[in-house]
Amino acid sequence: MHAQIPLSNNATSNDNTLSVGDLLLKSKPSTSSASGDTTSSLVSALSAATKSFTVKPLTESLVLETVEICKQHQKWSELVKLIGGTFSQIDVLKQSFRLEEADETTGLTLDLPSLRNTYSALYSLPELPFNSALINALTQLSDDLLIELQYRSAFERDPEILNVILIVLNLPCLDSPEYIEKVYPRFLKAMTHLPLQGRKSLVQTFVCLGREYQRSLLTSLQQLLTIRVVSQSEKWSSQHVLNYDEHIACAAKVMKLVYYASLLGGRLDDSDTLSKERENSENLKKSVLEFMRSVTERSSVKERAEVKEDPLAQVLGIRALDCREPLIHRLEFVNEMINETLATDQDFAYYKAQNGTFTFIEHSFLLSTATKSMAMYCDNKMRMISERRSAILSSLMHGRQLIPYLRLRVRRDHIIDDALVGLEMVFMDNPQDLKKQLYVEFDGEQGIDEGGVSKEFFQLITDEIFNPDFGMFAYDEDTRHFWFNPDSFENDAQFTLVGILLGLAIYNSIILDIRLPMVVYRKLMGKLGTLDDMELSHPVLYSSLNQLMRHEGNVEEDIMATFTLSRTNMFGETISHSLKEGGAELSVTNENREEYCHLYADYMLNKMVEKQFNAFFKGFHMVTDESPIETLFTAEEIEELVCGSSAWDLHALEESTEYDGFDAGSETIKHFWTVVHGMDVEDQKKLLQFVSGSDRVPVGGLSKLNMVITRNGPDCDRLPTSHTCFNVLLLPDYKNFEKLRERLTLAITHATGFGML
Repeated sequence: MHAQIPLSNNATSNDNTLSVGDLLLKSKPSTSSASGDTTSSLVSALSAATKSFTVKPLTESLVLETVEICKQHQKWSELVKLIGGTFSQIDVLKQSFRLEEADETTGLTLDLPSLRNTYSALYSLPELPFNSALINALTQLSDDLLIELQYRSAFERDPEILNVILIVLNLPCLDSPEYIEKVYPRFLKAMTHLPLQGRKSLVQTFVCLGREYQRSLLTSLQQLLTIRVVSQSEKWSSQHVLNYDEHIACAAKVMKLVYYASLLGGRLDDSDTLSKERENSENLKKSVLEFMRSVTERSSVKERAEVKEDPLAQVLGIRALDCREPLIHRLEFVNEMINETLATDQDFAYYKAQNGTFTFIEHSFLLSTATKSMAMYCDNKMRMISERRSAILSSLMHGRQLIPYLRLRVRRDHIIDDALVGLEMVFMDNPQDLKKQLYVEFDGEQGIDEGGVSKEFFQLITDEIFNPDFGMFAYDEDTRHFWFNPDSFENDAQFTLVGILLGLAIYNSIILDIRLPMVVYRKLMGKLGTLDDMELSHPVLYSSLNQLMRHEGNVEEDIMATFTLSRTNMFGETISHSLKEGGAELSVTNENREEYCHLYADYMLNKMVEKQFNAFFKGFHMVTDESPIETLFTAEEIEELVCGSSAWDLHALEESTEYDGFDAGSETIKHFWTVVHGMDVEDQKKLLQFVSGSDRVPVGGLSKLNMVITRNGPDCDRLPTSHTCFNVLLLPDYKNFEKLRERLTLAITHATGFGML
């Protein structure tokens, strides 16, 4: 028999029916305290009793009225009954706070303002008398929701089941310890069984709810992840990795919805631009494949494997690269505890296996640039090993010369000619050889390349190539960036080889000292340069165009410009270009000035350097075409992969340095760090160059350098030496501070070349 739940203790039910309120009161000892109504016995009684009663859907007025009645009687059983009964039943909760017509802005049938007012009133009550009942109800609700979504196609039957999810996700208590421990993970697990269209609808709803709601939800998810990783810290091992933890996996999957909502609600490129970019990117990549096939008769150049896209991103039509400014900065999604604990190599192995195991690479928004670079390092190493095995097999089967490495032999005084000729011979013979591990030899030097020789090679060759006198790139004094020289005498092959060098640097985890504007990295990912990009690449021109866009007078009379662009080439000659057909006769007006500005930017960033950039793009993708670089990294992160981190923190280097023959308390080590901290930045960079072969900061900061200082005998007059391949500094145990400073300064100032120690 069913009965309506009374709103007060004065209301009665059928004489033959025991009300929920009676059950609640009978299940506890008599007490006058308000908090006594929330004991575990009450909750147990509630759980059993509410299954036999019809509960009214919640409304703001119903809850507020119940709160007032309970305050008057100083007994909270009716509120406990109301909250516990409603939140434990999907069908009742789905009808709660319901609008008669969907909201025009959000499309929701859920009255969010009313819901939030209700929560505000409830959570202002002292001691939260309903809390235990709510936890118990949500536990039951989560289990029921899991069954409904997983086995009964609940969303397909009634999409308004999303109202249940939104009502729970708006609870202000989800990040409290008791909810994180008992309720939140179970509810998130149920959410992960939403079908694709359900997740799409939820993302679109999150977009409508705005930045602050998304940030609040993100904060609660981050807290759950961090607490879970820390609380289980003793269990993590090679046999028990983060990937197998259900709580972490479910939280990450739901966080992906917030991540996509942040992108979708952010500042995106317009649809016409995105369409052009996708067409342009496909054409460029197709030309790379055709070129690689044209230069070799072998069948080793295979069709480029399609990048595996996330199905949710596909139905939403969104990529991280398409969003210039998300609602929430990407770094807020990074979880430091996961990055510190994650076994990146195992995660990558699961990702490649595609056996259904949860992987963080498929949720890369959680990962720092340093962690993602480690994942790409694993991918590159696997590819290098594969190419090495192929070379050995080819040698055995066909009698070809065994060439397991990409070997370059160069002379220091002819480094560009030797390198470019050597690389041209490689890719003209077999482009797949570019994916072998790089091995550099300097003519007349005995150094064996375990990484350090390659670092110096790249530093020397980039210094030469990006020298404005060489003519391939022009240097802008204002931005301190290099840009493609449209008047360069170098042919396409030269720019292709420069692209190969950049790809090889990333592929072999070598950081370069080059300064290119951000738009170059965006274009390498298949984007087109737009007016927004000119703010960083050509700030003076951008400022002029921006002033034109904001001009309040008559543009045609005041500016007197036409749809043409004039520039001075390297010989001092003026070259004019029409931005559109008949541009010389078309005046710029208030009505068409926006079109003019966009065409101007398109010419400067795309069309003017199209020949040079397309060759550069081709070379870069000949090396990285099979790499997960596009799916893992943003343009900003790719710049960090190429140029290293901008953080210069010697204290981080000191804390992470290891010692062999010394310890941190050794007198010589104390003297060493005193000398280093007393150097100016230029000398500190020379020291970094001396120890590691590069003066660039690794991705993730100087703590990732893994520097080792080894005791190289007792006090003597020998200079310090280094193994740049392994970031090892060999330091004699000098007798005093002055001698250490003098010897170290001399060593880092005059270090050039490699020899056998």
